[in-house]
Amino acid sequence: KAVLFMPSNPRGGKNKKTVVLGLKLDLATAPTAAPPKPTDEKLSYHCKHTRWSSPLPEEWRSPANAPGDPGARRDELAKLPANTWVLRKPPMQVRARQWGKYIYDRRTHKGYAWGGGHYGYIGAEVSEYDVLTNRWRSMDDPVNYKLPWRHPSGGATPGTSFQGWRLMGTHARKSYAVDALSDSVITLHGDVFSIRHNRFVSNMGRAARNAGLSGQEAYVYTPHGVYSYHVPRGAKQGLLQRANVAAGKWEQVAVGGPAGHIEYDVLCHDTKRNRLIYLKHKDAAVWAFDFKSKKWARIDPAGKAPKSIAGDSTYVEDLDAVMVVFAEGKRADPKMYFFRLDEKTWHTAPYVGEKVGWYGTLNNSPFYDPMLKLFVRLTHYSRDRFVEVAVMRLDVEKLKLSPLQ
Repeated sequence: KAVLFMPSNPRGGKNKKTVVLGLKLDLATAPTAAPPKPTDEKLSYHCKHTRWSSPLPEEWRSPANAPGDPGARRDELAKLPANTWVLRKPPMQVRARQWGKYIYDRRTHKGYAWGGGHYGYIGAEVSEYDVLTNRWRSMDDPVNYKLPWRHPSGGATPGTSFQGWRLMGTHARKSYAVDALSDSVITLHGDVFSIRHNRFVSNMGRAARNAGLSGQEAYVYTPHGVYSYHVPRGAKQGLLQRANVAAGKWEQVAVGGPAGHIEYDVLCHDTKRNRLIYLKHKDAAVWAFDFKSKKWARIDPAGKAPKSIAGDSTYVEDLDAVMVVFAEGKRADPKMYFFRLDEKTWHTAPYVGEKVGWYGTLNNSPFYDPMLKLFVRLTHYSRDRFVEVAVMRLDVEKLKLSPLQ
């Protein structure tokens, strides 16, 4: 029984000398430490943003945020007006993650927020939203490590507290997803957040192989794991990989696929055919990856297509369609766009209800929950405010779909 300690001695930016120290343990004669003195929880954290702050752990657990009755909430959702977006109002809110996205777990009806930056909130903790209780919660432990990133903060370290710092900005963090196999959230650099333990537990490394500045990976949730797609810098073909959390590595699935991948190109899972559907932002091109044949194929629409698409996509089982929601200009009204996979045609549906958050390429994450027959959209408008959640109960018979003109 021994402890090894290996401090490095960096000189001139290089580790030229490493000292190895050994300590033999004799637990029978080891002195017993005095019990720790009680401390104020609020004094244990580095800082708290004074304007649009997120609650600290003891505040998340307060009676004000006690979860409601999931059964009653489920009934409430079932009585929402059909095909109408409704803003939810949880008793406590969580800080917006600027210049990024949000994700969702269909199994548990929960959404997650992580990352962000660009002069907004750059804390590194994961926050969880429960649709059935209409409650947010966040991590019990501060994330006291610096996330490696291509635009590191020059003024302070991202992720050193629950509130982060706002001195300088980082760039987008769109690459993360829920892994159904390990019940975790996998982030851009392979940090594994355990949903059960509500904390980061391991790191499996980044999936990207020499990705460019704007070529961060497109992550996608499937029942058989998280998949990552990107085009390595200088390569003509894309790379599709699957996260193997148990083995702590990314496994290659296929080479090929759409070229010129950028961070605004998105993936979703076609559960009917077990395919990945890839939408390109710039020209709205549609690609599909079939897991059985392990081949990519481009899908040419029959009829008109949008000039471009914006925001994240979701597969809607009850329509057999991929859905995105965005506005074609800053002052334009948002619309819902549906690509019918059986017909290979684009359709639009009017956006009815409350206009919430952003309708562009970022911070615009709609999801379809087939068990609840509900769209859940996580977004935000101001980087200094809070995540906004809007829901829409789908009634297929009453939804007015029109071929794209």
